[in-house]
Amino acid sequence: MRTKFPDKVLRIMHFYIYNALFSRSLILFFNNSRSHYLCLLS
Repeated sequence: MRTKFPDKVLRIMHFYIYNALFSRSLILFFNNSRSHYLCLLS
């Protein structure tokens, strides 16, 4: 079954989705570690 999107468009979409998920997890990780360090320092 052929998709309507060419392979290049699918690859770009997957790249952007992966980047969005990865950056969001990184932001969550940095927020958690920063609050953890603030709790340790205070």
